[in-house]
Amino acid sequence: MQKILLVLLSSSLFMVACTSTTTENNDHLVDSFPSVEYSKVVAYHYDGSSGQNNNIIENGKLHPKILKEQELSEAKVQSFLEIVNDRNTYQGTYTRCFRPHLGIVFYDKDNKPKAHMSICFECNVHVSTPEDKMWHELSQEGLHGYSFEGRRKLVQFCKSLDFGHCNTEEESDTH
Repeated sequence: MQKILLVLLSSSLFMVACTSTTTENNDHLVDSFPSVEYSKVVAYHYDGSSGQNNNIIENGKLHPKILKEQELSEAKVQSFLEIVNDRNTYQGTYTRCFRPHLGIVFYDKDNKPKAHMSICFECNVHVSTPEDKMWHELSQEGLHGYSFEGRRKLVQFCKSLDFGHCNTEEESDTH
């Protein structure tokens, strides 16, 4: 009888162990940004290379050097949020130039900006309002630059909008 119980117990532990190793782990996905309600999202290709006031939104106003814009479909918004809310997008190196060319703005029903993100492919980092809590945690550890895979996904997203300055290695920058 003890042998039967031992075999049953061993079998059930083996089955639980196998089940837990095959379950997909999504701990790297978080719901961190934008943390506000919004009714539409617009992506902007802009020239944020002036050195100051280079976020897509400054003091409630859109950056003056907009080159191109595109309202995003819900699918594009979700694609973008999956990238920026994935811990695996980060933990890469960065520099401190911050001359962004991709801006994403989340507007409310009254067409007022409620959240925004300015992305610099040159220095491999972004700035957002409200502050992205996950990004802030990673920045405390110096791990807030984009990873190779995260950068690849953001560049692909940028290119899907037919924007310039997506800064791939084969593309030269015009600063």
